[in-house]
Amino acid sequence: MAVIVDIVGIICKIIAGAVSQQLTNEFKEWTCWVIERLVQRAVQRLPKDERDRFGEEWRSHIDEVPGQIGKIVVALNFTRAARKISAMAKAGYRDALPGDNLKRAVDVVASAAFLVAVAPELGLIATILRLTGHGSALVCETRVGLCGRRFEMLRFRIASPYELRGAGSGTHEHREPLTRLGGFLRKTGLYFLPVAINVFRGDMSLIGPLPHPVNIAGQMSQCVPRYDERTKVRPGLVSLATLRSSWEPLSELADDIYYVRNRSLKLDFTIFCQAVRDIWMRREE
Repeated sequence: MAVIVDIVGIICKIIAGAVSQQLTNEFKEWTCWVIERLVQRAVQRLPKDERDRFGEEWRSHIDEVPGQIGKIVVALNFTRAARKISAMAKAGYRDALPGDNLKRAVDVVASAAFLVAVAPELGLIATILRLTGHGSALVCETRVGLCGRRFEMLRFRIASPYELRGAGSGTHEHREPLTRLGGFLRKTGLYFLPVAINVFRGDMSLIGPLPHPVNIAGQMSQCVPRYDERTKVRPGLVSLATLRSSWEPLSELADDIYYVRNRSLKLDFTIFCQAVRDIWMRREE
């Protein structure tokens, strides 16, 4: 009996050792994968001409750190460093003004208050869209934002998902056949409510140049001088060009560049008041 117990004990130790070794190998493999992903994400935040240099230096430094956990900690620190480097580079590119921080604070407070106020409407519309159609209640359109960074602009779906198959980035959904509910949302402007989420998380601002689709922005940046200057600020819900009805590309660009170069809280307040007045006048008509 004792012999059997010893044999069982030996077998258990062998199994435990094999399992322990396997778990150790798995842990090493997973940590290596996580570290590489962290480094890649950090490097992608950097300016293009700095990515290769920083990537090589950071990987070399991580290899010198003992222990897998220590390597992960260092990789996390590099992601924080990349955010700071990216922020400094963008600030220099944007020609940031002292009032920009206050404007961002106003955007956060206003969008948060608006989302809280319309939360029941957002939930009701999203529920109805899910129950009366197929697919997500929200549509994401890829637009070009601050410093040329792409982001997904949110709004409610107003056309059937089947009508949107094969549509490219930035396609205006209202050009497609609308559903009955979609027509109502389009007419009342309620389909645009989720864009407040973009303002709250920093993709957009209340006032600024309109966010262009990726394909249009790519074409314009190649053909029109100074087009990229309009991306020195966050795109907005309302723009100076909109109020002036500057729908011709060069006229719109001229108004956008004027706004970027002369932006201030006073100008934002003037644009906002004029936009509210125009909306009120259209309601009375």
